[in-house]
Amino acid sequence: MSVAERRPQDGELRLLDQVAGNEVIQTYIALADQFTGQLGFTEHGFRHANLVGHIAYNILSRLGFEERLAELASVAGYLHDVGT
Repeated sequence: MSVAERRPQDGELRLLDQVAGNEVIQTYIALADQFTGQLGFTEHGFRHANLVGHIAYNILSRLGFEERLAELASVAGYLHDVGT
């Protein structure tokens, strides 16, 4: 099995790690946290983004969806508050 085909180990999501590590994305998450805070919401920063991203991955993975789709769901979950 090639590196690209192997399933990530627990806690390792390659695509999500790349997105989360992007400096521009980090700025957007921080700004989304500030904005949602102004609206009265609590904690919509990095912890929340990571939780939602990992939960989205786990749901699709456990339902038997393809790895790539589960990873894309993790990114969608991570970014879901950007642009709020």
